[in-house]
Amino acid sequence: GATVSQLLLPDSTTNTTRDANFSRITDQQHMINAKYDYQIDSLSEVKITVQGKVRHKDTFTQDTSNTVGGDNELLNKTSNNTNYTGQNNSFNSTLLWLQKFHKKGRTLSLDVQENYTEINSNGYQNSLVDGYSGGVLQSGDTTNQYKTSYSRDLTLMSKLVYTEPLGHS
Repeated sequence: GATVSQLLLPDSTTNTTRDANFSRITDQQHMINAKYDYQIDSLSEVKITVQGKVRHKDTFTQDTSNTVGGDNELLNKTSNNTNYTGQNNSFNSTLLWLQKFHKKGRTLSLDVQENYTEINSNGYQNSLVDGYSGGVLQSGDTTNQYKTSYSRDLTLMSKLVYTEPLGHS
């Protein structure tokens, strides 16, 4: 998109700024979910759930700006470009084993959970800011940055529960 803005200064001078920006984002996501229940016998069963996701995202933005004074002389010019790429993968699973016993109310269960996440991203930011006086370049400031990030997390949890009735059956 593009915008034009004007600033009226106390000396009645009007500065006009023209901004233009462009962005492109690509976001792809693939997911899987599965559940499996298995009755081993009349007293025991196993439940398994699995979830997975792969996500890839690309982002590009470009911003430019020019400011001119009331006499239409260039005062400043800016340009900013960013380009980032990210990958996010996750995998989660659960295993639940339930065991009943012949005594009513007596059970044993084992719940095991796994959560895995991997995130990898990198990107560039390139900026240029030029200052002018009398239409002549007086100063310039350049920023060129590269950023990278990587993380991986694995969490395992388990819970073993035994139940026994408090009263007599």
